[in-house]
Amino acid sequence: MGHPEPITSIDISFDNTLISSSSHDGYVRLWDMLKGNCLKTMVAESGSNSAIGLCKMTPNSRYLMFANLNNRIGIYNFQNELVKQYLGHKNQESLIEGMFVKDRHTGKMKVMYGGEDGKITGWDMNSQDVIFRSQVEPKLEGKSMLISTLDYDHKYDLIGASGNFKGFYINKMSNL
Repeated sequence: MGHPEPITSIDISFDNTLISSSSHDGYVRLWDMLKGNCLKTMVAESGSNSAIGLCKMTPNSRYLMFANLNNRIGIYNFQNELVKQYLGHKNQESLIEGMFVKDRHTGKMKVMYGGEDGKITGWDMNSQDVIFRSQVEPKLEGKSMLISTLDYDHKYDLIGASGNFKGFYINKMSNL
């Protein structure tokens, strides 16, 4: 059986054997891609009363990143234990995309996430420290700005973002 509420995010493992899905029901499910059956149902530490807007597998597919609509992002092992937590962004109402980025200069992994405050936040994946918080300009007149979609180009070290503003934002990672 699937989620009883709308699905907010899916991700496929690097070896194409697993699919993860998150939902407004507050749960993340891990699926066998070939058989189509649910292998595990997981819940974020805050409990199932908060919708999960994003689930993404780490690049090696050994962990899952959940982003609740409660300003919290966590990385969980498949036993549903919180391994790392990232705080400092604003996300309470909208589905926002997050991603893992390998810094081309240092080789370190980063967690990057948009926000309902018009900012892109990046954390060191291991230390969980905020390493950048960048306000996307220009601000919207009389509206709060939403950064809902992100992408990263490793070759040119560029971050692209879009949201509820007309157009898109591009900047070099090294400028953040």
